[in-house]
Amino acid sequence: MNSFKEFVIQYLLVETIVYKRGHKNSKGENAPWTIISHTTGKIISSSKTETEAKKHLRAIQYFKHH
Repeated sequence: MNSFKEFVIQYLLVETIVYKRGHKNSKGENAPWTIISHTTGKIISSSKTETEAKKHLRAIQYFKHH
């Protein structure tokens, strides 16, 4: 049986926002606010501002559970 921590990581903490100085989005624009997948460790989205990243993460979480 998995520990509670493993359960949380696997099912609840799937993405997080991380600031990565110098990161560019697919258009080559500065987008240092990234959303990282906890399961793969890869960047799944990047934004120019922290506010945009938080908004996008909320949308991801909403559609994941609906």
